[in-house]
Amino acid sequence: MTAGLGIAALALFAFAGTIQDGNIGFLVPVLAVFAAGYALFQSPNNIEIMRGLPPAKSGIASSLSGTGRHFGMALGVAAAAIIFSVQFSLAGAKEAGIGAGPEMFASVSATTMTVAAVICLIAALPLFVWAKPVHKKHISTKIRRRSNDDKIPKIKQKS
Repeated sequence: MTAGLGIAALALFAFAGTIQDGNIGFLVPVLAVFAAGYALFQSPNNIEIMRGLPPAKSGIASSLSGTGRHFGMALGVAAAAIIFSVQFSLAGAKEAGIGAGPEMFASVSATTMTVAAVICLIAALPLFVWAKPVHKKHISTKIRRRSNDDKIPKIKQKS
């Protein structure tokens, strides 16, 4: 998980530099690296959430995980909008960037992406310090057996 956040942070720093330089040809590869970092974070995160509960509670865990993920995305978009607005107003642009030129927009976007990268690094620190290492004996490809409480009732067919 820590590596995923680190990769995402590096991609956000690269994104900020790419926007600032005006070289948009690198945006797609940078976004691909960001997506890879996000996937390396999100997949193990979901696995740990699901592993922490019995199978009977997996639906609740999945829904709470999805809700938390979507809430975090909405919160991130709101924070980015606030950062954009504050920077535009400090730079003298009127109402949400009206009158801002491409240079100002690039500068504001780069600063916003840099803040997002720093937040990724801050989020990675506790994971780096407290995360348990994964040992090979804990990794299993076997399907976990259901307990007696998790049996699906059989439907009786009419004759």
